[in-house]
Amino acid sequence: VSRPLGGFVFGNLGDKLGRRAVLMLTLLLMGITTALMGVLPTYQSAGILLGTGFIALITISVSSDAFLDWGWRVPFLASLLLVVFGLWVRRGVGETPAFEKLSESHNTAKVPVAEVFSQHWRRLLLAGGSRIGSDVLYALIVVFTLTYVTTVLNLS
Repeated sequence: VSRPLGGFVFGNLGDKLGRRAVLMLTLLLMGITTALMGVLPTYQSAGILLGTGFIALITISVSSDAFLDWGWRVPFLASLLLVVFGLWVRRGVGETPAFEKLSESHNTAKVPVAEVFSQHWRRLLLAGGSRIGSDVLYALIVVFTLTYVTTVLNLS
């Protein structure tokens, strides 16, 4: 649901405002929400959300008590460094020549999404269909694996 909805909203914004602005906006949204995970309530009141990768480093670097107390927050808060780096990189990315030309001539679509559905629906179906197999397979494997590991193998 989130991919088509995000594509609908941010694709439309990208066609109106330019892709650079939308890249920066989406980076900020993802980075800020990820960082905010670091200030969630404790496990006892709301549960703990764990990231991957950096969690392993934190886990072996601090004691179990320190990890449960504050260590789990570090990877989420560290995502702010990635946001700053991403903004720095994307700031240097210019708009595509095609968008600049359309923007200068004031020839952008009033409702880009409507144009896609009315004039480019075949390409839309082809592009969407090409992603369904891999996305559904990935989701099924992840859900099956987590369910199997926790219910059949009785692992935490």
